[in-house]
Amino acid sequence: MPIPLPLPLTEELRRSFPDGYALLEGPDEDLFGALTRLAAKLCAAPIAVLGLTDGKREWFAAVCGLDGTVDVDFVFCRQTLAGGGLLEVADATSDARFADNRLVTGSAAIRFCAGIPLGGRDGEPAAALVVLDRRPRRLTARQHAALAAVADALAEQIDARRAAVPRADGDAGLRGAELAMQNERLTAITSIAQQLFATLESSLLVEALLAGVHELFGADAKLHAPHGGGFVALSDLRGSEEAVPIDDGFLALAAASDLCVVEAGELRAAVRIAGSSGSTAYVLEVRRALPFRTADVFALGLLGQYFAVAARNVELYEELASRRDAVVELNQVKNDLIAMLAHDFKGPLTTIVGFADVLADDQRIDNEARAYLEMISSSAMRLASLATDTLALSRLEQNELVLALDDVDLVALVRDVVRVFSVTRPIDLRASAGSLVVNGDESRLRQVIENLVGNAIKYSPGGEPVEVALRARPRGVEVAVRDRGIGIPESERAKLFGRFARASNARALGIGGTGFGLYLSKTIIDLHGGAIEVESVEGHGSTFRVLVPLRGVQTAAAVRRIILLDVDGDARSYVAHALRGDGFAVSVAHSAEEVLHLLDEGTYTAALIDADRLDMPARTFLGGAAGRTAIVCMALRRPAETSGWDAFVTKPFLMKDLYTAMDEALGHAKGARPSDAAS
Repeated sequence: MPIPLPLPLTEELRRSFPDGYALLEGPDEDLFGALTRLAAKLCAAPIAVLGLTDGKREWFAAVCGLDGTVDVDFVFCRQTLAGGGLLEVADATSDARFADNRLVTGSAAIRFCAGIPLGGRDGEPAAALVVLDRRPRRLTARQHAALAAVADALAEQIDARRAAVPRADGDAGLRGAELAMQNERLTAITSIAQQLFATLESSLLVEALLAGVHELFGADAKLHAPHGGGFVALSDLRGSEEAVPIDDGFLALAAASDLCVVEAGELRAAVRIAGSSGSTAYVLEVRRALPFRTADVFALGLLGQYFAVAARNVELYEELASRRDAVVELNQVKNDLIAMLAHDFKGPLTTIVGFADVLADDQRIDNEARAYLEMISSSAMRLASLATDTLALSRLEQNELVLALDDVDLVALVRDVVRVFSVTRPIDLRASAGSLVVNGDESRLRQVIENLVGNAIKYSPGGEPVEVALRARPRGVEVAVRDRGIGIPESERAKLFGRFARASNARALGIGGTGFGLYLSKTIIDLHGGAIEVESVEGHGSTFRVLVPLRGVQTAAAVRRIILLDVDGDARSYVAHALRGDGFAVSVAHSAEEVLHLLDEGTYTAALIDADRLDMPARTFLGGAAGRTAIVCMALRRPAETSGWDAFVTKPFLMKDLYTAMDEALGHAKGARPSDAAS
């Protein structure tokens, strides 16, 4: 990083003050910068500086939070060194030492400072670590401790750097090796922190922490949690209710301390890890054969803070996953209930229609009674149509709505629909030809016409006339349904074909409806490759135009079919829910045998397998599924044996990661060269 210097670094300075120059060269510059940034982060301060002086010259080894346009002043470091201990100024504008300083009065607008001296032997540079803020404040007790810990680590690094200056040929190499080791440790801590933050599974998080401690210190570690007046060792964050707590005074001391504590003999250390409420959530205990040094204690405390953040991330992720599963399960229950009710409605309604038609044919029934029976039949048909729409909506949400294409005479179909609805309202039907044939799904197109004609009648509560017109178009047949009813507010037309959308004026007038008829109609017409549009003026009626193409495109047949192995079932599978939302047809299997059975019965684009919950040996399963579909492995870790899998994705994952793995699997299954990189 750029190092602003109050004095230019000249050859004269280098010759006259080799110790000072040594502190500015080499790999430590990155290390000084990293520790200075760490001090700022731990103290929640936007600015931090590390200043050095030999009493005559002053310079900065590291500056963070101030850009190059700000003229950094050494006054805060100077006053820190002059005090000999912790310096804390809540509001610099009220302190005579700083009130007139350009960092306080100028654009930097410094208000708060806290500094701690790092010492220095006679004739050698002294150093000061200072954090600054643009608002008045004070450090908390924990932030005081954190600043002191970073200062200790910096002091050790500075002492090591001083010692590395070659005063004698005999020890220069040794000191340099020690310096390199310190840099390697900082790199290792960074790597461990990255792994902790990337882990969102509780047992793997604990495993990553203990492995990181072993790598860093060559020591054995345990993670404990307070339990029943003592402590229990954990293999994951949740622990076990059956675990027997142990009484350990040293762990109790660590749990009550804000600092890393070291046992007499310096072979055992422990650090408190706070939970989200600030109370002690865990205690990390480390034992090793060599005494703990200051740098070790600092590193252990740093790992504890990183783990606290990572553990909180896991807690938040698990809570989010639990709520997500509840929403998915509720949605599945809703779909199942809708399908069940719609199916159960259709049986009795069909019976009502049948008996009404039989009675209407009886010659003993007079015309008035026959008209009533026709109204009963018409109303029952409307309810049956609503049940059909409801079932279609349920299938649509599961991406199971497919078309059965055949030649359909739209004139005959529309005439039949109009005949049913004419019982309640006269309808003017006009057609440009006696027969207009398209290739489509007759039952689904009937749903569309019934919805549009039914709406035209419903939203014309004053008995206004309804017109239906059919005419040939170059690309198909147009069906126009016109009413002179309440119309649609202009601001709401863009959302009219949305799921459960209803016009505000219809609600105000108390006109009932579900709001999904137009959504379903548009979906059906889209599946045919056609189009639907509306023209409307509020208070003057609406005209809906549907274009049905001459040849259906069977869009639904192109839906990609996926098998998902999720032992928790369809109702709790967020992956299945998300895939369906993106247009996939998903079959959820509860076991590996069920996956293989589904592959026997049909063709699937891909199989997504939760390898951590596979209930048969992976080799056996892959042998049975080989060559039948693209297979994606979803697991906490990439499996040691990778042959047979077409792609991998590591849990937890985003849906975009899963789609990337699916694309890779499809390419591999088609003979493309497999990627060695995990998704």
